[in-house]
Amino acid sequence: MEDRTDKFGTTSRNDNLPDPSLQTFATVTAMVPGERPIVRLSHTLFFQEGQCRTADRGWIGPGQVVHVALNGGGIDHYVDTTEGLVIGECYSILIDGQWRYEQAVAHYLAVKILMDILQRRPGD
Repeated sequence: MEDRTDKFGTTSRNDNLPDPSLQTFATVTAMVPGERPIVRLSHTLFFQEGQCRTADRGWIGPGQVVHVALNGGGIDHYVDTTEGLVIGECYSILIDGQWRYEQAVAHYLAVKILMDILQRRPGD
């Protein structure tokens, strides 16, 4: 199928393949058990919480990622379960694209509203 380009120069793919910026493969390098288990990866596409950004959600193999945070020099992926994950094995990692989009829109709108309020003059 052919790609389409809109009036803004954005190219859309006309197929059902996953967005390559939202899916890849990574090796599990460490796991920390606990009430909120942590998985560490060889590399990641997940945005961690911080700098006015909400953490991504998604999946590492069978485990659902519910939070991502910077911890020292590494990135911790908090998952609902580590069951089925093995250190040293490679797994598909998938970002929840809808969640990422909704958070980006919410932050953009919040900034627009705040800027509108801050730019008002008394009596407006």
